[in-house]
Amino acid sequence: MVLGAGYCFTRQPWWDEGVFCDTAINFRNFGHLGSTVLDAHGYRDWPRVHDYTYWQFPLYLIALGAWFRLVPVGIVWMRLFSLAWACPYVVCWFMLVRHIARNEELALWIASLVGLNYEVIAAASNGRMEMMCVTLGLMSVTYFVCQRERSWARAAAGSACFAAAALFCHPLGLICNGWLAAVVILHWREIRWRGLALASLPYLLGFAIYAAYVLKAPHIFLAQAREAYLYRIAGGPSLGRKIITDFVSRYWELYYAALSGAKRLKLFSLLFGVVGTVLLAANSKWRRSPLGRILLIFACISYVGVAALDNQDIPAYFTYSMPMLTGCAALWVYAEWQTSRRVFRFISGGLATAAVLAAVGGFSMKILANERKHLYMPVIEAVRSHLPPNGKVMGGSELGFALGFQPYLIDDRFLG
Repeated sequence: MVLGAGYCFTRQPWWDEGVFCDTAINFRNFGHLGSTVLDAHGYRDWPRVHDYTYWQFPLYLIALGAWFRLVPVGIVWMRLFSLAWACPYVVCWFMLVRHIARNEELALWIASLVGLNYEVIAAASNGRMEMMCVTLGLMSVTYFVCQRERSWARAAAGSACFAAAALFCHPLGLICNGWLAAVVILHWREIRWRGLALASLPYLLGFAIYAAYVLKAPHIFLAQAREAYLYRIAGGPSLGRKIITDFVSRYWELYYAALSGAKRLKLFSLLFGVVGTVLLAANSKWRRSPLGRILLIFACISYVGVAALDNQDIPAYFTYSMPMLTGCAALWVYAEWQTSRRVFRFISGGLATAAVLAAVGGFSMKILANERKHLYMPVIEAVRSHLPPNGKVMGGSELGFALGFQPYLIDDRFLG
């Protein structure tokens, strides 16, 4: 919470945050999902983007607009919305592990390491939908696991509400639905048709509402959706290749190769997750345990899902996969300390400590750097000093946090 809140105040605003905030403000003020500053042909070919936002799923934008009814509009409050979602995310990890393993000590250990995962802190201080999406997804799994023994139908219906909400936050919500589907399939003997029928209702309702929105301008929907999604999804022969190469092109590149100096210490977060997951899978006793089996399945679903649904190597999507690897690694550390000799305890504990220190140290350095003050605000001051009366500014949507999301700001990467 401290690291996330600190980075909320000091991180430099960036393009995604500006675009989503702009749309959420229009929903709050006028009840429509359109952008004020985004040029229809400036980033991608998105016709009538001032009236409709079909290139992004709507639930996060609607929820953020409602949030802005309660708090002031601004970059910090936008990020605090994500930080608020991080709280139930960590609580769900605790509840899920405690219920499956019947071990409160283990639950506290895994929830703590996941809460201090680098990507969880990053998502919790980022004005995007990842934190809301993964939290809703984990809520669905936790609710189902904790309630299925009391009433399978009620567990299925309640968990489907959270899972459907995750799906309408972002297309990668499919990964979260994959987690829920895996848990249901693992206990397939308990499946009840009445429960499945009830579970379908949240999806049907969500699709019906979204279809009503799409039917307002179906040709605009098709144009925006083609531009937004088709080039990012791996399909056909490229899918298998992407799954195989994603570790190098995304994880290794963004955790080590693309960094320099002290920033490369971030690699310990990746090493801990990957090494711990591999060694957990190699340990037959813990791999076959109910908790180990579920976490390993979740890790596989997350890795394959991110690789398949995003071939652009977007770092924000680590939120769907890296915490799952950390959960597996945390269970591996616990297993080593229960059964192994001192040397293996030292290795596992050392990796866990290095991962935590990498996250804490990395975000402490980011907070002290205060890029919002030292990089973003000087740009704003320069723009204001050169802007003539009734002039226009062409720049990224993130400038709207300081200049206002007004028509005189035009987000057009091609400058006309």
